[in-house]
Amino acid sequence: MRRSCLMLFAFAWAAPLTAQELSPELRELVLRAQPIQFEDPECGIKPGHFRVGGAAVYIETAMGNKSNRERLLEDSRRTVAEAITDDKQGDNPGAWYILGRVYLYQADIRGADSSFIRVEALAPECTPEVATLRRNTWIAIRNYTLGQMQRSEVDSALATYRLGLQIYRGEADAYYVMASIQRRAENPDSNLYYLNAALGVEDTTESGVRVRRNAVRQLSRIYADAGEVDSAVKYLQVVADMAAAKDDTTSLWSAQSQIARTYFTGERYPEALVAFRVLAASKPDNQMIQRNIASVFQAMGQMDSAQAVMAGLGGAGGATMDTTSARFLIGRGVNKFQEQNYQAAAVDFIRALETEPSNRLAMINLGLAYNNLKDGPKLVEVAERSIAREPLHELSYQFLVQGYVYQRNNKANDATNRLDGLPITIDSLTVQDSPGLMTITGVAFGRDKPAAAINLVFEFIGEDGAVLASSEVAIPALEPKGRSEFVAQGNVEGIVNWRYRVR
Repeated sequence: MRRSCLMLFAFAWAAPLTAQELSPELRELVLRAQPIQFEDPECGIKPGHFRVGGAAVYIETAMGNKSNRERLLEDSRRTVAEAITDDKQGDNPGAWYILGRVYLYQADIRGADSSFIRVEALAPECTPEVATLRRNTWIAIRNYTLGQMQRSEVDSALATYRLGLQIYRGEADAYYVMASIQRRAENPDSNLYYLNAALGVEDTTESGVRVRRNAVRQLSRIYADAGEVDSAVKYLQVVADMAAAKDDTTSLWSAQSQIARTYFTGERYPEALVAFRVLAASKPDNQMIQRNIASVFQAMGQMDSAQAVMAGLGGAGGATMDTTSARFLIGRGVNKFQEQNYQAAAVDFIRALETEPSNRLAMINLGLAYNNLKDGPKLVEVAERSIAREPLHELSYQFLVQGYVYQRNNKANDATNRLDGLPITIDSLTVQDSPGLMTITGVAFGRDKPAAAINLVFEFIGEDGAVLASSEVAIPALEPKGRSEFVAQGNVEGIVNWRYRVR
């Protein structure tokens, strides 16, 4: 389904914390980020008023008087505030600078930001110095927020990092971190907004270029998943232009390849053909590009052209690729997965299962895609489907546990018990399907404890869901880490799927 309102930003707002609401740990990190001593600003602004100068003295004294520090800082704040209001020092950048510094020493981020905005407006020459104070504070908040994210405290991280983004917005990473939090919080529109904000920062540092490149790639994936091919390509072209400007041929090739694949996945075959031919012109001996061109011709129904391209590969063979086959769809999905385009990969794996319901690899890869997307409900659905077919498959139970964990569902405990209760694991299954015969080979693996012998009954299923044939396999008793190979066969026409059960 296409999302038709990607540009309508609906924010899930978490109010930033006040100074009083900061955790003791975060407050301490913010205070440690401040200069140990208070000195006059290097940009040359002066107090300009006796009360403002007195407020500066209070700060200097507070730095060396730990027992009375909080009282002295509050005296400084009160004194400079009175100078601004009572003595008409509102146009004095020195007053606002001192007030901003006091707020930082009190871990009042919003107060500091408001004061520094006045400094930057009244004394632009002080902006670089203020930016350093802002950035040091931001780094402390960012690092604390990343710790919250590692502990999966997403809501708390969202509230905390709004302080970080309030105090500093001077580089791409400031917005990119917020985009990452919004993505984890499942706020797609806010994620989109902050990715665009990161891209819009003129950050030419090495880290800034890297962050902006990552942001634009994510933007292209979002639009590609929504079926908005032109927007996806527009952002990929930005990546290509950035790479060309730095003469980075590897990144340029990667971006151009993604453009071609985006057109192909979006069924924009004429544009895909042009894009793949651009790639072929730079690497004429690359057989994969030629195969992709053949696939485009085949998708457009131009079979003679597809055959000619494949024939031109010589030893690679003259047969064209079936772009509707499960094998092709899985291969394309794996490429998308490796590019971290998990949603598009999932679409290909689903199509592969629709084409070939018996394909075990497509099912496992679909679970892996949903796991990387942290899509709990869909991961649980795939896990249950897989367990219904393979009740002794350990990875499927791990998917089930993780799916419930993503949803913060207490059923994760029951799923864990089911996983721990498996006597053995059946894996390394290979399904070979030919007319009138389906052969399944696999391995039974012992787990942590000795397991008694069991029998498995493999059932071979027709298109209407009926069992057409069955094959019983004896699994011997297994010691921990032991193994036993087996083969099951269904010798009948019309098999489209399979499953097994423990007898």
